[in-house]
Formats: sequence, structure tokens, C-alpha cells
Amino acid sequence: MTSEGVLCEDCLAFDPPKQNSWEAKAGTQLLCENNLVPELIKVTLAASSPPSGTTETVGPIYEINAYTSKNSMIPSPINISPLFRMALAYDPNELPTNTSEVILAYSYEPSQGWLEMTPDIGTVAEIGKTRGTLDYFTPNTLLAKLAGLTPAGFVASDLAISPSQTQLNQKVTISVKVTNTSGTSIDYIIQLRVDGIVKSSKLVSLADGASQIVNFTVTSDTIGKHLVQVAGLKGEFMVVGPPKINVGLIAGIIGVILLIITGLLIWRRQLAD
Repeated sequence: MTSEGVLCEDCLAFDPPKQNSWEAKAGTQLLCENNLVPELIKVTLAASSPPSGTTETVGPIYEINAYTSKNSMIPSPINISPLFRMALAYDPNELPTNTSEVILAYSYEPSQGWLEMTPDIGTVAEIGKTRGTLDYFTPNTLLAKLAGLTPAGFVASDLAISPSQTQLNQKVTISVKVTNTSGTSIDYIIQLRVDGIVKSSKLVSLADGASQIVNFTVTSDTIGKHLVQVAGLKGEFMVVGPPKINVGLIAGIIGVILLIITGLLIWRRQLAD
């Protein structure tokens, strides 16, 4: 690693069974607070787990910490560019019977629950292994999404998408009302999917009888219709390109303006004569 925190070669670390791995490519820059270069990066097992909602952890929960000194006991926040890759393995035969998908997940803090990690684009999908990328160090694990386990009494309604038509890369706000009629408190991870891809996840904690409006914001760089799915509700929004210029109309307007100007000039000359 250079004095600026840039890796001179690829770094690949495994857990003891060599089933799970963490990787940073040559050229990756890792800097702790105050632009200090880390001397130690440690992967350990986490002591606790955030609430999982309608998912189930199917592997160890790991914590990754960076230290500015090998003897330091206090981890430091770290910035990583480009992304830090990881791959976690699982046994397909040991998944819950109602598993719909296996994902890598991370957590900023326990109260927020688990959030889906960005997939490692460009890698080949494998049965029994899931890959993702991190640009920061947080607790992470494998989660099995469980089909059909929306908590009883968790009711979603009033899906709203605004605006329903927008330009490229403009913000679209998606909101949904959720209500708890179960007779007990509920913690539930509500996900926003656009075109089948999870774009955002939020942990909703509701006391019995309580309601809450959950808001998401997305953008799209693809022209066309986009399907929105939130808590079993579906909607859509349309992304359009820049307005087309009507050359004929503009030419006509310019022609009219020129005729008016010409007429005024002739009129002024006649008055002068």
C-alpha cells in the first residue's frame, strides 16, 4: 500500500473454512479518518443481529473494522474507492423451504434492520454463493427472503407515485401507507422494487393500530415505463426523453416574424416619404 492508501496489488482474504471471502483490487484506495492509512483490517463475528423481518439469516454475521494501528483497540471509519467486494457461501439444501431468494445484506445500525447489498455486477451467478460490494464497513450477512411471510395484520394501501411522468434522471417520489391491525407491535422490512430490482429497504416499526406513511425516492436513466412494487402493491411511472423540436413550426414562426418586420419597415419608409 502506498502512503496515500492505494493498494499496490490485489488483496484476497478468506475465513477459516475458505468458504467466504473479502477482496480489494489493486488501485483501491482505503483511507481512515483524517486521511490516515489503515494498518489493519479485521473481519470478526458479530455479537448481535438486527431484526430480520420476513427474512432469515442463513450464515454467520460478520463485522469488518479498520484500524490505523495494529495495536489499536478502537476501529476507525473508512472510505473505500472503488468498491470492496465480498462473497458468502451457503448450502442450498439447508435453506428454509419457503426461501424465495438469497441475498447479501448489511446494516448501518440495529434499529434500521437489514438492507440489501449492491450485487457484484459482472460476476457469474452461482448456486450456493452470493456476491456483493461494499463502499464502507458495516455488519453483513446472508439472508434468505421468505415467501408469503408478510406479518398478519400488516396492511399496505394508498400507493402514490409522483410525478407519474418524468424526465431522465429526475426524482420520483413513491409513498405507501402501512397500518398495523395485528393486535401486537410489528417490525417489518418494507422494500421498494422497480422493474423487479430492489432499490431501497426501510424498517417499519408499528404499534398495534398505528399507521405510517413510508416514502421512497428513485431516479431512472432509462426511457420507458417502469413497474413499481411495494408491499404487494403495484404501480408505474413513465420516463420520457427531452421534448422533440418541431423544426417546421419554428421555421413557420420565424417566417411570420420576418414578414411582420418587413411590413413595418415598408410602412415606416412610406411614412417618411
